Amino acid sequence: MIQIKNVTRRFGRITALNSVSFSVEKGETLGILGPNGSGKSTLINILLGILRPNEGEATFENLPIWPNREQILPRFGAVIEIPRLYPKLSGSKNLHIFASYLGIENAGRRIDELLQLVKLAEAGEMKFQNYSLGMKQRLGIALCLLNDPEVLIFDEPTNGLDPEGIVQVREVILHLAGLGKTVLLCSHLIHEVEMVCDKVVILKNGNLVKTMNASELQNRETSYEIETFDNSSYEKLLGLTQKNNDLKILSKNEKKNQLYLKSPITRFCLIL
Repeated sequence: MIQIKNVTRRFGRITALNSVSFSVEKGETLGILGPNGSGKSTLINILLGILRPNEGEATFENLPIWPNREQILPRFGAVIEIPRLYPKLSGSKNLHIFASYLGIENAGRRIDELLQLVKLAEAGEMKFQNYSLGMKQRLGIALCLLNDPEVLIFDEPTNGLDPEGIVQVREVILHLAGLGKTVLLCSHLIHEVEMVCDKVVILKNGNLVKTMNASELQNRETSYEIETFDNSSYEKLLGLTQKNNDLKILSKNEKKNQLYLKSPITRFCLIL
């Protein structure tokens, strides 16, 4: 459905993307994972026809996106971080305005359905400026769904949200994936990607590091550096590694009470 073929994008002497290639199948949920500055946003801007690659091309159903963007982009919906909408208008009124721009028939019914889907049915008449960050994000998702697009792109959709807001946005994205939408989710948070996506591409410094299934990401091993503040705690930690096969010692520095561990466990708490 979507093909990224040897895409390179430069800004002056800086190479933001360096010959990146991967594909996204119809109905697939793809995570684009990488730290800030890895090229995620540049890639999204190329997919949305905002930027033109210096080399290579991005295609949708075998059509190059850049020269055909007016034809292709109505089939895409995107939320790029927190939406900027009319602050003094209600959430519902904001959606009505954009529905009129898009020429959507039976807009009232469609908007009611979307507010229900993103769990804002009871807040539809509230002014946008009074929404929480999570509510604004979910209204942005409703906005990008107005014309029922086939492809949905979310760039850091949980950035700055509290735990409850993160869960609510995640549930909406999972629901949309369950409806058969093709979803691209950009994030620097591994656990968010692995909870939502079928497949993951990892970017670093503009390079494609790896493409993997989400199950491979969940089964990865992570390295940790742990420093204790006294010999007693250090000895307890050594004993713990001997009892737990999931904690493997890579190296140790006894003078500094430091251990370097490898483990498939991504989050844990040690009380020594």
